[in-house]
Amino acid sequence: MRVFPVSLHLTGRRALVLGVGPEQARRAQALVEAGADLLVVAERLDPALAPLAAGGQLRHAARRPAPSDLSFAWLAVYVDRDPDERAALFAAAERERVFFCATDQPDASYSHPALAKSGDLTIAIGTGGRAPGLSARLRVELQALLDRSHAARHVARLAALRERTAPHERRQVMEAAVRELSVQGSIHFGAPLEGPARAAEDGAEPETRGAPSQAPTGAVPSNPPKP
Repeated sequence: MRVFPVSLHLTGRRALVLGVGPEQARRAQALVEAGADLLVVAERLDPALAPLAAGGQLRHAARRPAPSDLSFAWLAVYVDRDPDERAALFAAAERERVFFCATDQPDASYSHPALAKSGDLTIAIGTGGRAPGLSARLRVELQALLDRSHAARHVARLAALRERTAPHERRQVMEAAVRELSVQGSIHFGAPLEGPARAAEDGAEPETRGAPSQAPTGAVPSNPPKP
């Protein structure tokens, strides 16, 4: 699927987490961190979200989601598994022009990339939904790289430098400030798959993949050596 990556400014804008599921807390916490005006519509609220609700950082409507919830929202994520409910909510989101995502399901107008973050620096990794496990693993590796590099500290230093620099000099000064930045090393995707995993990757049957072709006993080779 073709995508157009953007960074949404959600501060003060209505966002919805719809339904009960293992992703409820993580998606809600991410939207709160983004500054969204968050409403969780679900029969049960994950216990991890109770402090946010008590502190007024999100609101909870203790009921099943309804298509009318999509009115006046900017973005919604459905974390439950009811296909009929999901379809109805997605249809409402399309009518209302609300960005909608159903976790690990096809009904969506946006997708969540894996995020590696350090201070104000965010690296988003996506595969168009085709290999989410790869995105998740790359996030772990990039997060470790950012942490080892103390990226947050350097971003803050560069931001302060930009603020102190006159607008007409910023481009030249900032380009000079990051000129020596480099990323060293390579991405190693691991050894080639073997056995059934290799067969699944190549679309071959495990028991036949790579089996040497053998002529029947007593057969004459197709190209016998010359005397």
